[in-house]
Amino acid sequence: MVTGQLPFEGETPLSTAMKHKGEIPIDPREFNPEIPEDLSFLILKCMEKEKEKRYQNPEELHSDLLNIEKGIPATERAHPKRKPLTSKEITVTFGLKKLLIPVSLIIAIMVATLIIWNPWSEKEAPAFSSDRTSIAVLPFQDFSQKKDQEYLCMGIATELINRLNKVENLWVPARASSFSFKGKEIDIQEIGSRLNVKNVLTGTLQKANSSLRISVELINVDDNNTLWQETYQRDEGDIFNMQDEISLAVLEGLKIKLLGKEREKIIKRGTENIEAYHLYLRGLYHAEMGIEEGALKALDYFQQAVEKDPDYARDYERAGCQGRHG
Repeated sequence: MVTGQLPFEGETPLSTAMKHKGEIPIDPREFNPEIPEDLSFLILKCMEKEKEKRYQNPEELHSDLLNIEKGIPATERAHPKRKPLTSKEITVTFGLKKLLIPVSLIIAIMVATLIIWNPWSEKEAPAFSSDRTSIAVLPFQDFSQKKDQEYLCMGIATELINRLNKVENLWVPARASSFSFKGKEIDIQEIGSRLNVKNVLTGTLQKANSSLRISVELINVDDNNTLWQETYQRDEGDIFNMQDEISLAVLEGLKIKLLGKEREKIIKRGTENIEAYHLYLRGLYHAEMGIEEGALKALDYFQQAVEKDPDYARDYERAGCQGRHG
């Protein structure tokens, strides 16, 4: 917030996560020289990789923030013994004027940070043109008996968004926009209106033992008619081929003809290792939670994915895996 910068940025969620895990953050004063040296030290201490080097309890952090406000040199500080904090005590009121950052700028930075953090963010939709084909891919629904395949439902929908984004003259709203309707009972026509698209792709997924059943339906928003629908039932190890077939079938349903090497781009895979793929999807799923526990799980899954297939991360780096095509 005090720099207007994220500590780590990468082309993909995986590359950003690996930077969080292994890179040392830049001193905040390099971005904003007005930050007091003690406050910069405090921020870096909070971001130490080793737990023992970070603040061990809220009281220590609270005490240092108050001492910075009072101008007490670091050498004269003493951390209090642990005691319960009241809501009044944990309110930090260090002077923002000293940092020369107006409240309005702080709010703007917070909003920007939320937008940047979203690993699947894309360019805003251009003004809709009637001659431009458009489609929104909604998150798939988990019809499995155990209801434990949500990560796969979201992952497959995300994969389809990434692939369709590679097609010229096809507008595909960002994952964050399409997935905002997850779990909501909203009419397809209203979704189409909100996302500024003419077509919507919905799907369900059901897993039983090693069998995977995926049903997809392409719907025209204007008349709510089904343009194409299909059900695929295969062994879960055949998921890559299923995604290839679905992607190409959706484009055929939209009456889009692929030119040149477009078909190769659509079916290009980041990995052929099914275990690495599932680990990567689990990592994305937990990364979206936006909490420390979720982030730690995401890092663990990403690392396991790279261990299973070291080339996976490099492929996604080169491809810019989250479909930045606008």
